Amino acid sequence: MQIDLEIFQKYSNLTSPESFMDFLSKLEKLFLKYVMPYKTEEEYIDSIVKSIQLWSYGLPKYSKISNKVYLGKGQYQPLNEDIIRFRETLKNPNLDSYKYLTTKLPEVFKTDDYSAMFNKIVEAKNTLENILIKAYEALTFDIKSILGVNREDMRKSLQTWYKALPELNKHTLFENGEEVILKTVNLSLKENQIIDELSITLLGITPCEFEEDTPYILTQKFISTKKIIEMKQGNPKNCYQIWHINNGEKEMINTFSISSPNKYSNLLKREIKNIIDEYGRALSCNQKREVLINLLDEVQVNKKL
Repeated sequence: MQIDLEIFQKYSNLTSPESFMDFLSKLEKLFLKYVMPYKTEEEYIDSIVKSIQLWSYGLPKYSKISNKVYLGKGQYQPLNEDIIRFRETLKNPNLDSYKYLTTKLPEVFKTDDYSAMFNKIVEAKNTLENILIKAYEALTFDIKSILGVNREDMRKSLQTWYKALPELNKHTLFENGEEVILKTVNLSLKENQIIDELSITLLGITPCEFEEDTPYILTQKFISTKKIIEMKQGNPKNCYQIWHINNGEKEMINTFSISSPNKYSNLLKREIKNIIDEYGRALSCNQKREVLINLLDEVQVNKKL
């Protein structure tokens, strides 16, 4: 649409209206997906600024808060200061669109040249959109390095590592459930999905929810979990063994050590017993046993490996 440049003349720092118009046109194309309909010059300017904000709102949490890019092996690269400043300005829900474009952005990027400013916005957009992508790539490289298996596909790397484990270790239920990472071995997942699964399993969050230093924390958690799973397991003397029978044939034995009860485990035991007792004869003894076995089964995350 045709824009009346006279509405910009009240801003003393707008020395080149034509350059500013070209800047707006480029921004509109860059954030076209988020541009709202407009009819007037004022709405046009507001629409441009709102489109940039809408784009920023859609970024993953990690991209919104991290001031550095994870490169792998615990190494980070700091973001450019102007990118951080640009991202922070977009958090203000009450921006004055005119002042933002003609005053605030020149301050953020330290230039009055709208062509140079647009290039910096493109760089900022690409950087913020790729922070999480780079974290995935770096974490994939880290996990492969930790596994010590030189394969291009991470799933094959995990499978090779798993096959090398002693049979007893494969079917041990560890004190803090470390065997949970073994469930990723037989899942048909792409590399990013494996990172998702490991992140949820080990940290309880997805990579989109990472804090600034979470990628490195994930690698350290994976290392410690892997070491526990690889530790030599002696022949257990005081233990429980759970046999899974399928079609009359022994399928697998899971083993876990007997631990000393504490006040919380005793409390849980009493609560479960009280709940079972409340059902009385509504359930047969075998039905009650089956409920308990099914519950136990759900705690065994690697039963199908």
